Amino acid sequence: MTFEPSVSESPSTLDEPAPEPGEAVVQPGQPVPEPGEAVVEPDSGQATVRIPVPARASRRRALWPRVAGGFTAAVLLGGIAAFTLNGPGAIEAGVTAAELDANQRGDHAVTGAMGEPARDGGFEFTVTAMTCGGERVGPAAYGAAAQGEFCLIDLTVTNIGTSPTAFLDMPQLARDAEDGVHHPDTIAGTWANQKHPDFTRSIGPGHTVKGRLVFDVPRGTRLTTLVLHEVMFSRGVRVPLRRG
Repeated sequence: MTFEPSVSESPSTLDEPAPEPGEAVVQPGQPVPEPGEAVVEPDSGQATVRIPVPARASRRRALWPRVAGGFTAAVLLGGIAAFTLNGPGAIEAGVTAAELDANQRGDHAVTGAMGEPARDGGFEFTVTAMTCGGERVGPAAYGAAAQGEFCLIDLTVTNIGTSPTAFLDMPQLARDAEDGVHHPDTIAGTWANQKHPDFTRSIGPGHTVKGRLVFDVPRGTRLTTLVLHEVMFSRGVRVPLRRG
């Protein structure tokens, strides 16, 4: 015995995906409803039915902020690289990544001495003093507190180049007796240089500024060497430290 299906289904109906919850189904020949509500035409003697149609967010639009953010980041990184490679204290073309890392560590730095000027690119540095052991810099109520102890290194920076250049604490580093590497605490340095506002500004050609680099080191750490750079990855100046 052969059974015939009571309801015939066309291939187009079988291939259509099931509607999502809250989604209006539009039959062929009917206009596509705008986000807001869909009107379903009634049969004879029935009331008109209105079905909410939620607006769908465009994925293409959501992608744009990420594309724009990536483009902005690329421009900023490119600008930093261009300044390092072409600005004051420019790095020679063809230098390898390993050589740049060695420059940052101070492996190729010129050896200086405390109290004596030493040059890197367009800057001349003179380290004058180091004081360690403090637990706070700035006002007692809202200054910066050390996780270990602060070491404050006093220095002067003279611009011997031909264009204004800012001295940044990011490329600078200090080494301790165990050959550990320490980087300046920028926030603590801001408080420590309240009386030296020019230290964090662009330095004009021929001008000299004085200020402090602040390092937050574990208690008992003995800093032995300060490596100073005009710009990131320049050869630098290596200055042996002593407490004063």
